[in-house]
Amino acid sequence: MSTTTLVQAIRTGNLEAVKQLIGQGAQVNQAKNLLSDWLPQSPSPLLEAVEQEQLEIATALLEAGADTNDTTSGTTALKLAVRKNNPDLVKLLLAWGALPDKKGKQDGTTPLLKAALYSQIEVVRILLENHADPDIVLNNPHLYKVRGPVIQMLIDAGGAASPEVIKMLADGHARS
Repeated sequence: MSTTTLVQAIRTGNLEAVKQLIGQGAQVNQAKNLLSDWLPQSPSPLLEAVEQEQLEIATALLEAGADTNDTTSGTTALKLAVRKNNPDLVKLLLAWGALPDKKGKQDGTTPLLKAALYSQIEVVRILLENHADPDIVLNNPHLYKVRGPVIQMLIDAGGAASPEVIKMLADGHARS
């Protein structure tokens, strides 16, 4: 059974239909083929559930074996949950094995960098508590876009900031 019907049920938020389709053998992971790395792929059922911010449906998909770290569609479910600024989905995906430092194929950024750039304090905290590497952000050329409180969180989590960044924070020149 293809993922198309399952994705349609996810888009309508129909948890019972999703569970029924999974029970009938619907594929919860994106089928991979030789062209998957070069051609754009439709979103996996898990990505669609995250896009629609359907926590219960995402849980059902994960219970059925959905891959939290799949990048066939160009991004990961965790990066999409970060983009949606949805702490509950971020926690769920991390609990099911999403890698906090996994880069997507679309832009090569990590979930923590995305959350830091958008000053998503709660999501940054959750990612750092789940061992995301603060140095990925602190050593990024886009660090100048990250606000002072987030930079301080990264340093407090053990990140190694350059002396210039430390001085900028001490002098109060970091964006707040």
